[in-house]
This record gives sequence, C-alpha cells and structure tokens, in this order.
Amino acid sequence: MPKGQPEELRFWSKVKIGEDNECWEWEASKDPDGYGWFTYKSNKTISAHRYSLMLKLNNFELPSEVQARHTCDNRGCVNPNHLTEGSAADNSADMVERNRQACGENQHSAVLTEEQARAILIQYLSLIHISEPTRLLSI
Repeated sequence: MPKGQPEELRFWSKVKIGEDNECWEWEASKDPDGYGWFTYKSNKTISAHRYSLMLKLNNFELPSEVQARHTCDNRGCVNPNHLTEGSAADNSADMVERNRQACGENQHSAVLTEEQARAILIQYLSLIHISEPTRLLSI
C-alpha cells in the first residue's frame, strides 16, 4: 500500500482476513515467537495483535499494563473477535489453563531432554537400590 494511506488501511492490508470466527493471520513482519509487529505514527512499533485490539476498543492510549490476549492461542492472529484485554496475570493464567507453559525440555534453560533426564533418574534409583525404578516412573 502506498505511503500516506491511513494507518488502519495499511494495517489491514497486511492481514489475511477470513470469516469472523476464523483466525486472521498477520502476513507482514513477525518475531521468532510468531507475533506480528506493526509500525504506526511513523515511529512506534507494537505487536500487531495489540494494534488490532486498540482498533477494536477505539483506544490508542492503552496503558502498558493492559495486554492483548488471544482467545485462539494463535500468536499470528489479529482477528479482533479473538482478542480481549487483560493483565499479565490474566495472560499467565490463560497459558497455564491451556497447558502452554514451557516445562521440561521445552523450557528455555533446559539442558537435558526428557529421555536423558529419565535415564539419569533410573540410573540414580538403581544405585540407591530402589527396586524396579522403571515401574516408579511409569516406563
């Protein structure tokens, strides 16, 4: 879209819009985690889903503690019907409720795979003479 177009039109030109109940995928720049990014007011870059929520609420002065939460769990979705406002605590509660929190080998500081950790634990249990360590670990 040519420069000088209204920001809202420029924003929606970067979205694959579907049905109201479908995810509307952000098709422009995304970060490594899959969240879209949009530059507005010539120099402010924010997450695309936050900008979509601001459009939905008709409020471009959302406090920084207000987060745009996905009800669909699709990080690239900017469908206003899939977005709601909330706090960081709300967002964390959503993550836990939907079992999306990083744990085990998916946690960023993990140094072992699940298989490696299980093997080490089995070896340890056999060293301290726990009989049938594999039964204890449901293997």
